[in-house]
Amino acid sequence: MPRCKWPTYAYVLENGQVHMHGPARELADDPRVVEAYLGLGSKHQAMLSS
Repeated sequence: MPRCKWPTYAYVLENGQVHMHGPARELADDPRVVEAYLGLGSKHQAMLSS
């Protein structure tokens, strides 16, 4: 069974405009992205990074 690969580059859109872009892993670890899209504060960062 094929598995999904982690994207290498990503874009964060806000109101239809590119708000942020860069390496996907860096954006996924950015607390602003986590808070805005997942609604989680910094106490959950360790859980998301693993």
